[in-house]
Amino acid sequence: MKMYYFTATKWAFGAIALSLFSLTGCDKHDHTSEENITRVELKLNGTGFSQTVAALETNGDGIWDSIGEITIPVGVSPILCEVFVYDETQTPTLNLTAEIIQESAEHLFTYQVSGANLTITPIDSDGNGGPLGRNTNWEPGAASNGTVQIKLYHEPSNKSNPSDPGGEVDFDITFPVKIQ
Repeated sequence: MKMYYFTATKWAFGAIALSLFSLTGCDKHDHTSEENITRVELKLNGTGFSQTVAALETNGDGIWDSIGEITIPVGVSPILCEVFVYDETQTPTLNLTAEIIQESAEHLFTYQVSGANLTITPIDSDGNGGPLGRNTNWEPGAASNGTVQIKLYHEPSNKSNPSDPGGEVDFDITFPVKIQ
């Protein structure tokens, strides 16, 4: 009879443990297949300067079909750049920017300048005091041409290492840039 009690008790504890695991499942937001990043806009503003540049992915293949050129005048400094992210496959268009800000601890924008005399500094942070990088200051130097590669990482594992923060890359866009 004791053997039966032990087996029934073991079964009951196992059932309770299994129930607890199913009730405390991961609640992190995973991007669904219904969310597609199809438009990324950069809004640049400085004294006497304003420009909006966009990258478009229109056919769902993950390749950016159209990438606008950033043209910055020499001597305008600092320039505030804000990044906006949209899903234009939804009706109406879904602005994903608010979700990225709300889940800022799970996102990181990174910037890599190549060839252009340009320094980019993140000026915003996530809810934990770590970098987010949606808002940046751009400091142009002498006239030059190059590129600015912008990536958005989802659930980065190391936000203090912008060259390799880990996580999933939500988008990777290289914008041509001219400082003139």
